[in-house]
Amino acid sequence: MPRPSAEIWRELSSLKKRDPPASGGQPVPLRPGFNRGVDILDLTRVSVTHEAKYWFLRTCADAKELRMLEVAFMVANGKPDNCQLFLQLKKRRPQGRKVEIVEFNGYNVIDQLTYLSHLVEARSITWISPVAGRLPIQTLPLPTLVDLKQFITPTTWPKLRALDLTGIPRRQLVKFSDECIAHILDCVPDSQLEVFKLQGSTFGPLGAKALKKQFPCLQDLRLEPDGIDAQSEFL
Repeated sequence: MPRPSAEIWRELSSLKKRDPPASGGQPVPLRPGFNRGVDILDLTRVSVTHEAKYWFLRTCADAKELRMLEVAFMVANGKPDNCQLFLQLKKRRPQGRKVEIVEFNGYNVIDQLTYLSHLVEARSITWISPVAGRLPIQTLPLPTLVDLKQFITPTTWPKLRALDLTGIPRRQLVKFSDECIAHILDCVPDSQLEVFKLQGSTFGPLGAKALKKQFPCLQDLRLEPDGIDAQSEFL
């Protein structure tokens, strides 16, 4: 698994870029401290060293499209490490419009929720089967309704149109309760969600009631059959 150095991530986070030309064909002028990094960042099976984490997160924060598959955070002794730097993103909010987080190793679900809660520009979010990697399961705190209410509010994702919370069979460590699913859906503006995918978690009457508010706009709905509660209106 490749391990780009801190210098590489720092260079990527410092790249200058311009927005598409404005009316009249003239490019939008660069603003100091803005318009840096890469627009599209697609990472598969990449290790991030302890020294490189800060610059890695800056690079991720600037990407408008971000896909991370099997990304592992490491420390000097080669063991996975929790990424507390997510807590600093209030100073540099992620610009991601389309974000896919798939199978992470080395930091916990609460850190991931912290990152997701800063995606105010997100139109599409995919959060698939957060896993602990080589960490013991007991070191991976699972999100409760209290956690979700802290990180996800009605102002968290004002532009969200697609949400994918798909699990990976036999590998999923996070299973949302019906109350948690309902809270997430209630925090998306009514009649705005076009895509909703949920597998590996129970979908019950509370989730069904919250999802009804999205029916006028909903185009793609995928629910795992075994995960539908007997009291749900979707039977």
